[in-house]
Amino acid sequence: MLDAWWVFSDQRTVAHLELDECRRLLATEPLGRIALSIQALPAVVPVFFHISGNRVVFAVETDALYAALSDNIVAFEVDHIDVGTHEGWAVVAVGRSGPVFDAALAVHELPSEDVASTAVRLIGINLDRLSGLRASGRRIDALQAPA
Repeated sequence: MLDAWWVFSDQRTVAHLELDECRRLLATEPLGRIALSIQALPAVVPVFFHISGNRVVFAVETDALYAALSDNIVAFEVDHIDVGTHEGWAVVAVGRSGPVFDAALAVHELPSEDVASTAVRLIGINLDRLSGLRASGRRIDALQAPA
């Protein structure tokens, strides 16, 4: 049984981030998650990404994911949590996704192993709406099972 839980839902421990801070934090992590609907079902897909101008850019190999992201409104989330201090942040972008046909971008901004694959196609997500939160965890006593 757990001795305690850590919660981030206490409003005293949550602060909204300014737009500039959201942009700065977005660029500090290499891994993000795309949330989208594929055939009317929710999907969350982790991707390694880079920021290029006002969009997130990443490589896609599968035909189904490429097709789903070729013209869609999606959410893109990046976060970081320090497990030692129980402090963290999350940034969410919402925007239209679509193919990126800039070969120079692939050579200069994506990892060489992504560029080396002949099946790689690039997708970009416009950063149309950007928001973020910074949170500190708060310890609470674990819920006790009824006797």
